[in-house]
Amino acid sequence: MRLAAEQGHKDAQAALGAKYLYDYYDCSVGYNHSEALRWLRLAAEQKDPWAMADLAHAYDVGQPKDSEEVTSLLRLAVEQTYSEPSSQWQAYRVPNLHSTLGFRYLQGRGTEKNAFEAYVWFRLAEQILADCWEELSFVTENLALAKSRLSAEEVLAAQAQVKQWHEKAPPATRRCPEMTAAAAKLENLKSQGQLGDTAAQIELGWMYYRGIGVWEDEDEQLAWWRKAAKQGNTKAMRLLAGESDDAESIRWLRKAIDQGDAEAMAELAYRYSVGSGVPKDVAQAIKWFHKAAENGDAFAMSELAEMYYEGNRVQKDYSEAVKWWRKAAEQGRKGAVWELAKLHNHGPVGLRDYAEAYVWYGCGQLYYFNIDDCEQIAEKLSSEALIAAKQRSAEVWAKIRVNMFKDYYYVPE
Repeated sequence: MRLAAEQGHKDAQAALGAKYLYDYYDCSVGYNHSEALRWLRLAAEQKDPWAMADLAHAYDVGQPKDSEEVTSLLRLAVEQTYSEPSSQWQAYRVPNLHSTLGFRYLQGRGTEKNAFEAYVWFRLAEQILADCWEELSFVTENLALAKSRLSAEEVLAAQAQVKQWHEKAPPATRRCPEMTAAAAKLENLKSQGQLGDTAAQIELGWMYYRGIGVWEDEDEQLAWWRKAAKQGNTKAMRLLAGESDDAESIRWLRKAIDQGDAEAMAELAYRYSVGSGVPKDVAQAIKWFHKAAENGDAFAMSELAEMYYEGNRVQKDYSEAVKWWRKAAEQGRKGAVWELAKLHNHGPVGLRDYAEAYVWYGCGQLYYFNIDDCEQIAEKLSSEALIAAKQRSAEVWAKIRVNMFKDYYYVPE
């Protein structure tokens, strides 16, 4: 490697520089900041994007730091990746470069704060790897922050610039294997959706909404949801209702309600409670929360429980509060489980039941709310009561476990 580097091969120079910069435990060279700078500069002069990126890192950790040079080098590195042959550079590092550059523009590190540039580079990072990048949440959160600082016209202009960069990208940068699979899935879903499969139509809408395997397209998103809604799919109706707070959204909610959709009933109740799309009407809100709860909606159950416990808009009734929180908790509603646990542990004297608190805190289970509470409660129970509480805790959590974690890929055993 050293011989090749001394002969002027930029890949070897970049690799040797990185070895001095990162290989703290490599006895063959060891960490040497000045040597890292020497070799990385030589490779960067030959327009090696990864040498530029590593050189930026070297300036960022060195003394004194050179913030402006860091940002400048990162920008050069990212731009160079769009002209390098895909086989010549490490595609997995591309989104990291994009997001780092975006963050520096967002925070004004080594440059003026620039939400427009931040949006462009975070959006490119998100588009390149979509769901397959483990740090995607960092990208999407900062992308949303950058977007919030732009006008609608600026967002459109930024999206146009993103598309221009994306079209320049070598094939290896455009998407990871998961993204390729997403594109294939999109085409498959289109075939199913065109045949009238409402589940496929809803998922297609989500893919256009999130830009998975395709560019974001609100018109396509809504078009597919409308296709499903017109075939009577109540989930699609609720999704359409959630896109606005006007009369059209209420019309979709009522269509879903006509088919007995409990979530639509709960949404209408909430709209009446805050006056969104309908005049604020407490009586109507309570009426629809009751209907939704009676039809099995856990959100409505929790809302009713809180109303009865606080005496908010209804007469205070602890037994009703406990009833509805228990029903919601049995469906895995996390907030209801927590409220029941607190109620039995710290609530009014007549509602305190330490064995029940032990159960609803999830004590003894893989998922529990507070180990300190569990230990304190256990000390207040007799050995027989503790054994019974542990058994009941296992039985209750066996029932609610799947519902509580249904939105997660991994469900604890």
